[in-house]
Amino acid sequence: MANRLSKITTRTGDDGETGLGDGTRVSKYSARVHALGDVDELNSALGVLLCEPLPPDLAALLTDIQHDLFDLGGELAVPGYSLVKPEQVSRLETELERLNAELRPLKEFILPGGTRAAALSHLARTICRRAERAVIAAAAEGQVPDASRQYLNRLSDLLFVIGRTFNRLDGRGDVLWQRGRAPPIGVFDSGLGGLSVLRHARAHLPAEDFLYVADSGHAPYGERSADWIRARSLTLGEFLVERGAKTLLIACNTATAAAAHALRERWPEVPVIGMEPAVKPAATATRSGVVGVLATTGTLASARFAALLDNFGRDIRVITRPGTGLVEAVERGELDTPATRALVASHVEPLLAGGADVIVLGCTHYPFLHGLIEQQVGSSVQVIDTGDSVARQLAHRLNDAGLLRDSHPAGTESFWSSAASSAAEEVLKRLWHPDARLAGLPR
Repeated sequence: MANRLSKITTRTGDDGETGLGDGTRVSKYSARVHALGDVDELNSALGVLLCEPLPPDLAALLTDIQHDLFDLGGELAVPGYSLVKPEQVSRLETELERLNAELRPLKEFILPGGTRAAALSHLARTICRRAERAVIAAAAEGQVPDASRQYLNRLSDLLFVIGRTFNRLDGRGDVLWQRGRAPPIGVFDSGLGGLSVLRHARAHLPAEDFLYVADSGHAPYGERSADWIRARSLTLGEFLVERGAKTLLIACNTATAAAAHALRERWPEVPVIGMEPAVKPAATATRSGVVGVLATTGTLASARFAALLDNFGRDIRVITRPGTGLVEAVERGELDTPATRALVASHVEPLLAGGADVIVLGCTHYPFLHGLIEQQVGSSVQVIDTGDSVARQLAHRLNDAGLLRDSHPAGTESFWSSAASSAAEEVLKRLWHPDARLAGLPR
């Protein structure tokens, strides 16, 4: 081999021909030479993919495939020669079934993309398809073993599945093709509580696509500084805007108080809709003149909440209560356990003792405990949250901006979390829909 490769430039191909392994001279434009080039390009594309940090088992598999492709190239270089065995084709089929079994069934076409490794896998897949077509063309001009064509056919399918696998291992979902879709609406919250707002938004906007980010890995926001929440909200907003969000809905009272202004400054062209405790409607609804507000520490300490009291709470008495522990209970899916019932009682009893006949739920997690709260306070006390009014405002803003999508088909929802896990996905399914899927928020 050393002697054979000692001289790289031979000048024997200057006349537009090249030599095959059996000594035959053929045009460089021949179907066989085209196939050789496509297989070589495919092997090179896999070499680029192998430069990425890959799981050891997949890196080993792709390296073996490179060796197989070299065998396949040898077959093409020597007409009548056979190197690729049926066992090599069978191995690809086995690996394909193994990897595909770990993926969720596809209901839509997907786009090449996601992680860099996934995109490179799809690029290699398209080259593999071309190489398969070239081998079929070469077979029409001369003998090419069936196993070579079959190998490339199975390999293209395997590369498709490997691309999806790379996205799965990175905690990402597939990049779905959406024909004729208008840009989506981006929604984020400190966790899964914002799903209570998303539920109302979906009812008012059945044709819209929603991207929802649950920052459960950093929940609750109520105990964090305003500067931290502002910086984190900008990060989540950027994630959603990069994915085409035409509007940002901050489904979190605390994040609205800390970051709504910063988000509007950062993306002045994107409408930003926020939340605030329903002090104004509560002031109108109260008969006793006493309103209780159950919210996070961050919301209650914010300048935005102080402004609400100044504007709408002058003629009433407002009793506030930090709902410590309630966010965490919802995040765990503990909506009706003895511990959660006791926790709810400990928070609403001081409000009732103070004479409140209206209780405002000032955190988007709390509506998931609405039933427990009503059991505690009784029918004489009105429980208010702002989810529906915010959803109406979102619809009006979209309509005024000419961004409303009012045609069929029905809209979709995509979910990400900074604390994605099988347990978190089970909570998502309980709070939203059994078919919901949760992807990891890229770091």
